[in-house]
Amino acid sequence: VYRGCDRPAVAALAPQVLEAAAAGDAVAAEIVVSAAAELADAAASAARQLGLGTAFPVALAGGLLESSAPYREHFLAALRA
Repeated sequence: VYRGCDRPAVAALAPQVLEAAAAGDAVAAEIVVSAAAELADAAASAARQLGLGTAFPVALAGGLLESSAPYREHFLAALRA
């Protein structure tokens, strides 16, 4: 994912992508939904590997989960799916 770019540079684009998604940009919206789903998949996979089953506690911490309600909602919806 980060080939040729540094992580802070990519992360710095998140506010612009979220803003574009909120303004109705379909590509930006897909990026937000896809990124939230990827994180949810990673969390669910870690929970399975730890033997936590399908119902497990989740700490909503970090930049996007704390600052972006739409991203957080997409993450939680993907986690429940």
